[in-house]
Amino acid sequence: MANVKNANDILIGTGKVYVNTLDVGQIDGDMNFTHGKEYFEKKSGFPAQVVKKVLIGESFKCSFSLLEANLDTLQSLMPEYIKVTETAGAGLGIGGATTTDQTFLLEFWHKRTDGKYRCVRIWKCQIDGDFTMGFKEQADAPIPITVTALVDSTKPVGQQLGVVVDYEASEAPDGGW
Repeated sequence: MANVKNANDILIGTGKVYVNTLDVGQIDGDMNFTHGKEYFEKKSGFPAQVVKKVLIGESFKCSFSLLEANLDTLQSLMPEYIKVTETAGAGLGIGGATTTDQTFLLEFWHKRTDGKYRCVRIWKCQIDGDFTMGFKEQADAPIPITVTALVDSTKPVGQQLGVVVDYEASEAPDGGW
């Protein structure tokens, strides 16, 4: 006998990614969010047992792959890469730039099977890790992206890295899809 409380809460499929409310295009494969927690544990006695456990650090990351290698989109995600305009098409300057304190709002919108939308929102984030752009002879080459949240102290306690909220279709970008 199945014990499913609400089949609409089963996550199937992907969604759309928005950076500063702009659609970044098709993502390829999985979208993963990870909230990491770091604890200090005080042990005492013999054998030692945990007598106190305190949360001392948190992280919130997401990883996905962009199917489209659009240079404007990549530059909006990574402002440390300078836009090159020496030709008619936009380019991407790599290397020699200083670090940036610019952040962006990231939203991932997933359409549930009941027509509602689940939005995972990271208030302030930056790209983390290396930038890799591959070229394959007989296959597509999505661009892997990892985003790390920075704390937004203007938000309420417990929501300073991000939120996960369900919305009606009318509240989704462009009225849903």
